Amino acid sequence: MLYTGSAEFGQVATWVGYGFTGTGLTGYQTSLGNQKRAFQNTIDRNFGNPSLLIGSSFENPLTFANAQPLEGCVAPGDSGGGVFITMGSQDYLAGVISFVTSTNGTTANSGYGDLSGAGRVSTAIPWIDSVVPEPTTGSLFAGAGLVAYLVRRRRAF
Repeated sequence: MLYTGSAEFGQVATWVGYGFTGTGLTGYQTSLGNQKRAFQNTIDRNFGNPSLLIGSSFENPLTFANAQPLEGCVAPGDSGGGVFITMGSQDYLAGVISFVTSTNGTTANSGYGDLSGAGRVSTAIPWIDSVVPEPTTGSLFAGAGLVAYLVRRRRAF
């Protein structure tokens, strides 16, 4: 489900991507090649543009008591991945991973103190709805029929 609300700030988000891996001490180091990874951070940033961006800071759990158990940061290769929040019992896509930045004037390396940034899905809903058509009942039945045909055909071989 796409998140259409405006209460992302303060929510624990799960950031998912295929980017480089590393640690908070080393920053990103290597690519594990097409392996999906995830981390969780509290959404606590909007980069001065709350209508378009959400973000989170990568906190060191040894020095920051409120760090999440799976604290992390986006890295090269994660762009386009999802940022998911849970509201009630429903999971929502709240953002699309876009960038990493530094707070201390150094090059962002996805280490402790760096910030993960994402585009907010909720503000793009009108555009998404205009570009991605709502599936019709006919297309759903046609898709199900195609899957059934392919499964049956595969079993014949």
